[in-house]
Amino acid sequence: MARRDSRKSPPGGRFWPSGGFFLSPSGSGRWAERWVRFILRLRGWRILGSNVRTPYCEIDLLAVEGKTLVLVEVKFRRQRPQSRPLSHAQADRLRRGALWLNARRSGHDGVRIDLVEVYPADRWPIWRIEHLRAAVLDGPDLF
Repeated sequence: MARRDSRKSPPGGRFWPSGGFFLSPSGSGRWAERWVRFILRLRGWRILGSNVRTPYCEIDLLAVEGKTLVLVEVKFRRQRPQSRPLSHAQADRLRRGALWLNARRSGHDGVRIDLVEVYPADRWPIWRIEHLRAAVLDGPDLF
């Protein structure tokens, strides 16, 4: 009889996507969102929703850290990212979505847009999670 692992695992029951790199892009993205949701909960964040739609964009994860409302954009990469993770158009849509949410949600000190990238580390099956806080700013440049 196989021994059951007592460690907590993320929703979906796996620490890495089954099938590894052979998942479809949407399946890999959904796995990355579940994994990031799990990590943020471990850090004490309160997750309000996932795939939240606004008139301007779809937000991967909507969370609260302290008294700050945080829009989290999750990017899954099959290799270490070499370029800018968000286009100017994507960043602009996220900014407009953040303003729309801020106008409708009270009780928060502010709104922040974070970017979380999930990509393989140097050794398989270890995954690296890079969390960029306030990745999308008010100005035309992303960082």
